[in-house]
Amino acid sequence: MDLSLTDEQRLIVATVRDFVERELYPHEDEVERRDEVPGEVARAIRKKAIAAGLYAPNMPAELGGGGLDAVSLGLVERELGRASYALQMLVERPSNILQACQGEQRERFLLPAIRGERHDCVAMTEPEAGSDVRSMTTAARRDGDRSRPRVARSSSSPRCWWTHQARAWLSAAARRVCPTAATTSASWCSAAAGCPRPTGSARRAAASS
Repeated sequence: MDLSLTDEQRLIVATVRDFVERELYPHEDEVERRDEVPGEVARAIRKKAIAAGLYAPNMPAELGGGGLDAVSLGLVERELGRASYALQMLVERPSNILQACQGEQRERFLLPAIRGERHDCVAMTEPEAGSDVRSMTTAARRDGDRSRPRVARSSSSPRCWWTHQARAWLSAAARRVCPTAATTSASWCSAAAGCPRPTGSARRAAASS
């Protein structure tokens, strides 16, 4: 079995590493000091990532993404992981759940995320389960219109962290769809801007519980 990288994969590694060193590393001290990424810095990094062809590498090429295979995407993640998460996440890899969008959902959710016009966030961490989705207690049930599931959360297991929630337009929350089954079936539900979300104080309270 030949595990050596292809010429294209070596080029991908070199390109991403160069981007990290030139565009991300220089901002790390400021981000640590301020405990946030300044808006102008975030916008500049996203713009440069899009121009360099590094944005949305996990999305299909025919939709405007990078269309990378699993190995190449893993190499991208490794190189981006050299920088602070607060910065490397700006070279966004939109949630793969968005690829399930159909019809008008593609124009509303999927394509804007690939183009960098909208940003999503993820919620799947609970106090007792951490990020182990099979151990979560948050559940979802259908209530009326099947296209609009509502999430019923356990009061003892609120979400601890919503990654990137403060600046996201679309929230993807993991939840159990069959709570009584012997093996948990975990899935996702989404909420667009305007839907109820945890406030900053609620997130801090959950994280400290």
